[in-house]
Amino acid sequence: MTHRNRIISMAFIAMGVLAALLPQDFIRRSGWSIYDSFQKLTALESSENTAMILVDQKTLDRMADNEGLTFPFPREIYGVVAYLAKEVGARAVVYDILFTETSSRGRRDDQVFSEMLESSGLPIFFPGASQKGSVNDPVPKLKSRSLYGGVHVKNEDDGIFRKIPDSLPGAKGDIPSLGQSVYQYFEKVPDHSRPFLHFYEPEAIPYTSFYNLLIAFRSLQEGEAIPEEVARLKDRVWIVGYSAPGLHDLKPTPLDPQAPGLILHTTSIENRFQNQGLKEISYRSLIFILLLFILIVVWLPTQFNRPFMAITSLSSFVIFIPLLLSFFFWISSYWFNPLTLISSGLIAGGGQIAWIFHNQWKERLRFAKSLENTMSPEMVQLIKNGEVSVNRYGEVKNISILFSDLVGFTSLSEKLAPDDLVKVLNGYLDDIVDLIISERGYVDKFIGDAVMAIWGAPLNQKDHPSKALEAALKYSDTVKEFNQRVNADFNIHVDLAARVGLHTADATVGNLGAKKRHNFTAIGDNVNLAARLESLCDNYDLYLLVSEDCYHQCRDDLKEKLFEIDCVIVKGKSVSTRIYSHIPKLERQALDDYSIALKNYYAGKWEEAKKSFIKASFPTANVMAKRCERLLKEGPGKYWKNGVWIYDTK
Repeated sequence: MTHRNRIISMAFIAMGVLAALLPQDFIRRSGWSIYDSFQKLTALESSENTAMILVDQKTLDRMADNEGLTFPFPREIYGVVAYLAKEVGARAVVYDILFTETSSRGRRDDQVFSEMLESSGLPIFFPGASQKGSVNDPVPKLKSRSLYGGVHVKNEDDGIFRKIPDSLPGAKGDIPSLGQSVYQYFEKVPDHSRPFLHFYEPEAIPYTSFYNLLIAFRSLQEGEAIPEEVARLKDRVWIVGYSAPGLHDLKPTPLDPQAPGLILHTTSIENRFQNQGLKEISYRSLIFILLLFILIVVWLPTQFNRPFMAITSLSSFVIFIPLLLSFFFWISSYWFNPLTLISSGLIAGGGQIAWIFHNQWKERLRFAKSLENTMSPEMVQLIKNGEVSVNRYGEVKNISILFSDLVGFTSLSEKLAPDDLVKVLNGYLDDIVDLIISERGYVDKFIGDAVMAIWGAPLNQKDHPSKALEAALKYSDTVKEFNQRVNADFNIHVDLAARVGLHTADATVGNLGAKKRHNFTAIGDNVNLAARLESLCDNYDLYLLVSEDCYHQCRDDLKEKLFEIDCVIVKGKSVSTRIYSHIPKLERQALDDYSIALKNYYAGKWEEAKKSFIKASFPTANVMAKRCERLLKEGPGKYWKNGVWIYDTK
């Protein structure tokens, strides 16, 4: 990664962190839907410490029909709960009901209620006064005999109740919440702060109708056993509250849009006893997670060469990892809003992808577009996909370089009109390009009727020498077929041929050129050697010369088609190379004679070599026989040294 890219990445990291730390009401509100989903997915299935006594619609109806009592009921009726709680063996009674004014039936009603509470001997809890008088203390007769807790709970922005803090604003300062007050009474120490409620399945907390308690009370007075529905509430804290719709104490929760209000305090009490509430992760943990997450988000796109894969992987990571992390925290009793990470990741990761696209992928697509007519569609697609990397300033790679030149084109130009000549040349180049592309090569450039092609770049190819040689071996047949087409189309006789030089070596390749105009090419001394081999073809009356570096890296079945021609040092080079060629339909005996002649030639036995070259009797052998004759007459001179022929011309 360059220094500039590091700076840009750091900027995106800073943007992502800043986005997470700034106030984001929208992110916080949107996160509640995830919170609610987790609640539904992991709703608790059992409780051990609480039970609910519901003043439900059944109670209102039966009290009116059977007892002639309408709401509000006499307060001594509520005293029945405390009496039965003692008889059943409950641990405490919590009234989530306000008794802030003298009973409509007179002070005596309050007195009787107070005496029933006291006679039960159980701890009794009432709502305490809240700030600004939204909730007042119970009437004095009740206040003096009871414990208190805050009940003025605020819902979230979407109206749903999800948490009850340890303390709530009281009339004269903060007071423990009702759940905290009950827990602290029994455990003698405050609960650790876990304000977020973890709700229970509908049947997880046992409950009974308030009216059922009245029935049980009468049964007890008549000497009968307490009904099982009430008896099963033994050893629990009883919470009494309204659930009838007409009593206006229904509260929306993540599990129920119309839950009885007392479910909040019941859940708070049960959570505290079982340590099942949740709290937000610490600010320090948030910063650590955020920094690690953003670092990965900015790093992740750099590992992909294809925009689609980068975007898909980043999107999956940014969305699913925070959700999984949030759920992991959830089951560990922590609430962590994943949208904090998701929003930061989208900002930082989106910026990084946009930057990479602008500086790398866009250039790669432009480069791939420029190669569409010089490479196979499959290879171009690999470049578009990023499976082939292209260095803007060049890199050294092992490649195979092919140079070809058309023989006979100059004489043909004298027979054809200029426009026909261009058609012929373009047709030839079309055929050659198709041949090179079919063997997965890259057409580097045209120089008149000459062609330069390379294998092994820009696409990495382990078998590039073999691919290049296969193309070179098909050159002559391709040109012959082209000649037949030209003869038919223009009604003239043409006998074009193509000389081919092929070499495998390291070369500098890359998208080279000016900033505003550049193309992929190969440069270097080894590229020149391939061009020199093409030029040498004429010296041997051949149409193909292959360097020994290419020969030794080709497949065995291709090597069998080649035979050694000579060992030379081309102009401008100081290192020798053996050269190989292929002559279609050449007899085995001729090749054997040539091989014997070549061994004698390398050993300086020119007379014996000459005889074998003459015996081989094909054009290249005749050329070598004349060379031996020259050496016999003139000696090695400056051209022959230890079996190597030294060329001083191209």
